[in-house]
Amino acid sequence: MSGSRADIARAEANAVAARARFSSTFAQLKDRLDPAVRAREFIGGAREKGEVLADDAVEFAYERSGLIMGLVGVVTLVLVRRPLVKTIRGIFHREPSWGRRPKWDVPKN
Repeated sequence: MSGSRADIARAEANAVAARARFSSTFAQLKDRLDPAVRAREFIGGAREKGEVLADDAVEFAYERSGLIMGLVGVVTLVLVRRPLVKTIRGIFHREPSWGRRPKWDVPKN
């Protein structure tokens, strides 16, 4: 190695500073790429987007409440149509219980 002592001291100081910068950069990258940190960032971003979507949905429903209530009614009718039809048929196709006599009470002629 050739060079003056000042050059060697400057080179060593530069090397120490470079190692310190590298260490700092490496630590920052390690922290940023940590799976737990990435997961927290993802969950925070998803939560913010979810809040925005929920606010937009509430605003939409508030502005178009008649449409929403109509859709809810149609979906409800589609879901309960069979039990509803059975109930209505049972109401209109059943003989009244007060007009019937039990079988054992039928008069014999």
